Amino acid sequence: MTDRSLAALLFAVAAALRLARFNVAIDDPSKPAWAANFFTGIPAPAGAITVLLPIYIVELGIPKSAVPVMLVLVYTLAIGALMVSRLPTFAGKRMGRSVGPEYVVLVLVGAALFVGLLAAYTWLVMAVGTLVYLAALPFGWRWYRRLARAEPERDPT
Repeated sequence: MTDRSLAALLFAVAAALRLARFNVAIDDPSKPAWAANFFTGIPAPAGAITVLLPIYIVELGIPKSAVPVMLVLVYTLAIGALMVSRLPTFAGKRMGRSVGPEYVVLVLVGAALFVGLLAAYTWLVMAVGTLVYLAALPFGWRWYRRLARAEPERDPT
């Protein structure tokens, strides 16, 4: 078994473990209500999109020789590890519910603009989106910790 196939196998195992944990943790009564805004670890679909960053980079015109194979292997394993980690990440489940009626048109125009850019500049939008997502991970962790620290203060008992 080559290093590449081993990394792909370990990523697939991490995705399966991530999905299994998601199915087991559905409706966990011990979690506070605010914790529903966070996933535990990177979700499997986001992990699948994120792990393809080296392909996006090559499709942007960077030569394959500029992307070392060992770096791609380590990156693939790191994304797999983030999927099975306990890192809290933004879920975005309630984002659609929080848009006020005065912003609906703005959100629809933004969504149409995103789809247009994705169609015209697929690899660039995917690469930038992946990098933004990876850069947002520490902010989700910090926000989760802030809410967790504030939770005992809200408890009146």
